[in-house]
Amino acid sequence: MAKQRFTHVFFSILLSAFLTGAALFPWNGCFLIFVSFAPLFHLFENSSVLKRMFIALFWGLIVHTSVLFWLMPVTVAGTFTLAAYHALYAVLFALLWKKMKGGIEKAFCWVGLEWLKSNLACGSPWGDLGQALADHPLFMQMASLGGIHLVSFWIIWVNLKIFDCLIKRKENKSALKEVLLLSAIFVVPLIFGFIRLNDHDSQKIDGGEAIKVAVIQPNISPLVKWDAETEEEQFAILEEWTREAAKGSPDVVVWPETALVQDPRFSPDICARIENLSADLKVRLMIGAPDSENPDGDYNSLFLTGPGFFYEQVYHKINLVPFGEFIPFESLLPKMKLLTPIQGGFLRGDQTPLFYLNKIPFSPLICFEDTLSSFVRKCVHHGARFLVSATNDGWFSIGSIGPLSHDYLARYRSVENGVPLVRCANTGVSSCIDCRGRVIKQVLGNKEEVVNIPGILTWDVPVHMENTLFSSIGSIWILLGLAWSFILAVFQKRRAGSGSAASVT
Repeated sequence: MAKQRFTHVFFSILLSAFLTGAALFPWNGCFLIFVSFAPLFHLFENSSVLKRMFIALFWGLIVHTSVLFWLMPVTVAGTFTLAAYHALYAVLFALLWKKMKGGIEKAFCWVGLEWLKSNLACGSPWGDLGQALADHPLFMQMASLGGIHLVSFWIIWVNLKIFDCLIKRKENKSALKEVLLLSAIFVVPLIFGFIRLNDHDSQKIDGGEAIKVAVIQPNISPLVKWDAETEEEQFAILEEWTREAAKGSPDVVVWPETALVQDPRFSPDICARIENLSADLKVRLMIGAPDSENPDGDYNSLFLTGPGFFYEQVYHKINLVPFGEFIPFESLLPKMKLLTPIQGGFLRGDQTPLFYLNKIPFSPLICFEDTLSSFVRKCVHHGARFLVSATNDGWFSIGSIGPLSHDYLARYRSVENGVPLVRCANTGVSSCIDCRGRVIKQVLGNKEEVVNIPGILTWDVPVHMENTLFSSIGSIWILLGLAWSFILAVFQKRRAGSGSAASVT
């Protein structure tokens, strides 16, 4: 009997973890996310608190290792460490499971923990449940109201209602009410999405303002990028693609993150060639390169050439990649650097990213900054009317999983804030995304592949900005929901206590 129970628990964890991990992969299994938690919730309901926590830990390790496995070419130890950190949030959810009686309270608890994971310390949004639906704009539009976490709330709530329907059926009770409520919970957000996607053409300029942006995807392997012997060859590739992109008369041509591995201002030859290139083509360049002027170290930066073809504007990356651009808690735990082969690092910037093109403000973002919901919302609050992200995902060489996962999460920033996003990636995915999260253009190969290919994109970015509820109030709804859930839990506990006392009397 004990062996059968163990087998049941083991395979239920595997089933739930497999369905959740598969849904979070950038492929067509995304709708599994709406049913993937039912086996896990069944185990939670019939287990002690310690057993629930162990189940959640095992489930979380499987799910988040599968979601993050594309990080392994950079750091195997760091991948497992990050997966274990993510799994702890599932453990906390399991710990609180019995404290919350209703499905809404449980859904608020989940998104509250997910919000913490995405914002605490450096922020780690990988594995946010909304990521599963990022290739389907119809399912994303709720993010304009409450961000990606509102989509996660919806997913968890649907799973909980499915679980309730199964419980009712098992107890031979009528599940009609639960089925009708489940149908409403699932359908209403889709109706909202349909209306929002069809209310107007978000690409239509109507004689209004537009900025023509061109991005180049040079497809230079990170394995040779820091090789001084190939520096001239790399610059020639960048120059060739820039001249090709300039034929479309863009306002700016964007190079990817660390397109140059040395500060061009410290290389008179490179600096002169960039200035001559910009002047000859009569186009501004936005270039990813280190800023080495600070004697304490380098900044991971984006430079924008000005009208006089000098470096007019510079942005220093604020959100650094742990174990890639800095070692967390290195001063307290020196051995933390053993988790990554990357030595050294970058200084942290402190200025909100805001550049100007034709007097129109936009935010330059570097690397995974386009996955950070709260950070991008702050950029839009400072006046950004569109976003330009420069990244180098070539380190993550396991197929297209990592770059596509990055692109999927970034799409939510457009929906949340009502602004377009242009992404420039060294090896892919480079894309143009409208304010509804729809992919307008991508650099594609002959076989429709999106990574490990060179190419260019040009897009007239409509810079009319839409005010969304999320850009106005952010995630305050999560705090209000958690407060309401806590008050309700306390009230129910006191009510149960007074009832017990009355029965004893």
